[in-house]
Amino acid sequence: LVDTPDSYFDDVKKEYELRRDTLFDGLISIDGVEIDKPEGAFYMMVKLPIKSAEHFCKWMLEEFSLNNTTVMMAPGDGFYETRALGTDEVRLSYCINVDDLNRAVIIIKEALITYKNTVEKNL
Repeated sequence: LVDTPDSYFDDVKKEYELRRDTLFDGLISIDGVEIDKPEGAFYMMVKLPIKSAEHFCKWMLEEFSLNNTTVMMAPGDGFYETRALGTDEVRLSYCINVDDLNRAVIIIKEALITYKNTVEKNL
């Protein structure tokens, strides 16, 4: 038996809804991004306007930063059983605080601009 008051769970639920909504609203405002709002998870699958999420994720970690900060995300294809699904999707968690989520959206937006204008043209 757990003696945790219901108010604790209510507060946690509200916090995760805020985090989800913050990330969702920020990402959906980026041109070319497609996403469905999750209803019961702490992550979201995000379709990006790129050809290869795997290449983009690796590039983000190895070559891109904005103010010495980048965003770590997982390529989406590993979360699908069917081959060729998720090649342009990433999985993002919203287990971090709202300020960091807002920063992540700014970084992703800038990274997509740079990637599409320089890197992806040469693939």
